[in-house]
Amino acid sequence: MSRLLFPGLLFVVAVIFTCCIQVSLCDLGDTCSTNENCTSTVQNSFCDNTICQCSESFYQQANTSCQEKVALGQACTSTTACSDPNAECSGTCQCKSNYYQDGTCKMMTDLTPNNISFVNIHRKNATVMWDQTSDFTGISRYNISWSPDNGVKHIGSLGRSSNITNLNPGVTYTVTVTTILDASIGNNRIGASATVTTIQALMEPCSSTVLCGPDRYFADCVDKLCLCVPTRYRNSDGNCHKVEELLPSSFNVNKVLSWSAEFTWSVSKYVSQAQGSSIIYEVTVNPGGRSNSTSGTSLTVNRLTAGQSYSARIVTKLQQDGKNENITSTETPSFSTSKIDNNMTCRFGDTCSDNNASCSTTDPKRCLCKQGYFWNGNPLVCKPVLLLTPNIVNISTTSTTSLEISWSPPDEYADNVTRYDVEWTPTGNGSVSVYDNNTADITHLTPGQLYNVTVQSVIVQEGRNQSAGSTPRSQRTTPARPGPYDDVKSNTTAPNMTLYFYRSQGIVSNYIVILTGVSSNYNRTQTISPSGQQRETVYVGGIIPGDYYNLEIIAISSGVRSEHYIHENIRGAVKAPTSVTHFSVSNITYKSMFVQWEAPATPNGVIYGYILTLQIQQSQSCQQKIVFRCSDCPNMSMVDNDKHCSDISQTVINKTRSFLNNPGVHFSYTLTNLLPFMLYTTGVIAVNELEYGPYVKLHNLTDTKAAATPTGFSSSAVTHSSVTLNWIPETPQPGLTNYTLTVFERSETNPSSSIQIQQAEIPGWSKTTYSVTNLSSYWDYTFTLLATTSAGMSASATTSYIKTNESAPIEAEGFNVKTIADNYTALIVSYQCPKQKDGRNGEIKSSNLTFQSFQAKVGAPINGNEMIKPSGNCEFKTTVTITPEVNYTFSVSLKTISFGPEISKTIYTRPGLAHLSRLASLKYKTLLSVVAHLSRLASLEYKTLLSVVAHLSRLTSEFGI
Repeated sequence: MSRLLFPGLLFVVAVIFTCCIQVSLCDLGDTCSTNENCTSTVQNSFCDNTICQCSESFYQQANTSCQEKVALGQACTSTTACSDPNAECSGTCQCKSNYYQDGTCKMMTDLTPNNISFVNIHRKNATVMWDQTSDFTGISRYNISWSPDNGVKHIGSLGRSSNITNLNPGVTYTVTVTTILDASIGNNRIGASATVTTIQALMEPCSSTVLCGPDRYFADCVDKLCLCVPTRYRNSDGNCHKVEELLPSSFNVNKVLSWSAEFTWSVSKYVSQAQGSSIIYEVTVNPGGRSNSTSGTSLTVNRLTAGQSYSARIVTKLQQDGKNENITSTETPSFSTSKIDNNMTCRFGDTCSDNNASCSTTDPKRCLCKQGYFWNGNPLVCKPVLLLTPNIVNISTTSTTSLEISWSPPDEYADNVTRYDVEWTPTGNGSVSVYDNNTADITHLTPGQLYNVTVQSVIVQEGRNQSAGSTPRSQRTTPARPGPYDDVKSNTTAPNMTLYFYRSQGIVSNYIVILTGVSSNYNRTQTISPSGQQRETVYVGGIIPGDYYNLEIIAISSGVRSEHYIHENIRGAVKAPTSVTHFSVSNITYKSMFVQWEAPATPNGVIYGYILTLQIQQSQSCQQKIVFRCSDCPNMSMVDNDKHCSDISQTVINKTRSFLNNPGVHFSYTLTNLLPFMLYTTGVIAVNELEYGPYVKLHNLTDTKAAATPTGFSSSAVTHSSVTLNWIPETPQPGLTNYTLTVFERSETNPSSSIQIQQAEIPGWSKTTYSVTNLSSYWDYTFTLLATTSAGMSASATTSYIKTNESAPIEAEGFNVKTIADNYTALIVSYQCPKQKDGRNGEIKSSNLTFQSFQAKVGAPINGNEMIKPSGNCEFKTTVTITPEVNYTFSVSLKTISFGPEISKTIYTRPGLAHLSRLASLKYKTLLSVVAHLSRLASLEYKTLLSVVAHLSRLTSEFGI
């Protein structure tokens, strides 16, 4: 034990022993140290907390006697004489007020009815229920009372529920249940109350649905009134009845006429219309929706249609308490109204007795023959108009634009025919009317057109025209003669001529074109289809330049021929050479290709030269032009004035006429200075004296070359965890290119070396940027980039070291809080930074230390918040002032550009001198627990401290303390 503890402990021991320990006899209330000090003077006493007192079952009489306490019901002189702590002396020991006797005195609250609840709540009665926590058998009965109305009811002691009646609807009652004890126990009573609201009557005010009784009375609180739920209606008896009661039964059709029907039905005996309600029965007849309504049990629906089949439906319409509800019966009786006789007055939609008649739409409305029928005989009978169909229709063609029609009248009822209408289609659906004969001419038709002709018998009766037509007959007009020949637009250049002629007017399915030689045995026949254009075109081959030919054309319309058209003496003309032959490109490298070709199969004259061009396929821009030119030919304007690739300079290669026109010569040329991986178009044209031949083209891709090292390889954006890299690709593109990006980080153990941590394959020559992620904060990285094509790989482009940005650090390491010897108001706090990579994440500039407590023991605790800078190898150490005997929480967070997470530790500080001074005021028995506490604080064994206390006691006796 330290020197500071010894004086304080000596003082405590001195105070404890300043009592009657030197006195051997003590009265009640005197100070004592042992039980013998008290019992030697007063029997049944003991030393309690250094004071002589009576034992537990005895009470003090004066200062020298302990008397035994008396039981309930025995005579007594004071309340302290009663053995039950809840009793009082009234001549005998009795239970205090609010207590009852059940062996001992127990609280009356144990008999209070609890958990009071209500079930079977109706408009005029409800059942109250309760629980009893005690099983005491001295209960006489229970009283149930309620207000308003001041009702009272008694039930036996075993009851736990009771039905209370004669209540009023919608009233909140306070119901009190009172426990009544036997008179022998004092006729005590105790009660508890609860409230219940009876169900409100219909059409009375409410504040919630439950007050209206939705489960039993089927009512809901709507607009603060109790109203029936939607499936119920309010009956005159004040209850909500099922709406199904309103459905009528035995719904029947009682009487049917042409335009009306009478209906009857029955209603339920329970239906009774409440005040302010309306119950109407509506009968609807369909189709048509005619209806009528009544509050009785029968009605008539008028304005029906004669001869119509109907079905009827009855609906009960209830209007009550602000809502309208329709209840539809499932009974749907069917019936039909009577039909109207022929030529009798009718209404629109009525059915006539004659199936071929209907009610007319004009006034006066009568049953007249339907469309397609006519009156005949007496009485009038509706006959089909088809009986008037004419017979045997004949058609003959009279020209390219006219037809002749003939027919015979119908076999019977011919006298009813007013006229005949001859109709034809197409071309405007023409017609002509004939009144007095059986033939007709139709003109102004289209040549070569197929016409469908019908002869209609027309009858005019009851102000309307009706007709019956014959079976259509078809006839085609003669096609119009084609021509003339168009010698301006036609191209007669040998050996293939393109001839144009004007088409025939009207309809033509095809043309037969015949070309014959005037002075040769040439004869070609072709069948061509119409083009739909103003001029038709025909192509003929084998023409000899300078020969003459005759042209013959016939128009055909589905087998019908037109007159022949003939044009004579068409002369074959000179034309351009054909395409070069065996044109090819070979020996392709990434910068050159070899081109060769042979002369046209048909030069159509003397070849004056060849023109070779090279273009980039995508842009069609000319790159090279080479001209093989005749050096000894006259009039070279066709070659020299050529416009192909005229925007660039050309290379001219002079060749003799015999060389250029030798069929066995293979013409060739090597194209150089090309770009790699480029799609080129090469083309060759043969040129004769007057024409250019076809432009023959080939598309070829140059080879890929090995990739070159990318340039401009550097970073463009850096964060704490990523680096974005940029580079410039090689131009022109060497071929299909991929990039390989490799990531190295500086070694933690050997800063002069690097470790590969990532590698990415980046496809595409045009790719110029890539972001590397998942890097460590504030760490050095270097990157390499190489390009690869199918022809080879480039050298690597490399960056210098790139440092990522700082981020918040992780938790501090080695966090420790230590005490200081002989100092109870200060502590030493120390900790250090974590490792640099994935730890400090930057430069640790400072840290924040906080310590605080909310457990005040002596005054207000000292709390602190300090910013501390690192020292040495990023270490932190500081001494803080604290309050002894307090639970403290110490927290630390490190800071780079921002604070990292906190690390915390909770400790309990040691007690100081103020704590020991309080020990001096403690009782002797308390000192033992203090000793145990001090042993923990002073790190002493418990037995050792007891020996110290004993030694101090002997010292105090020696000094007379």
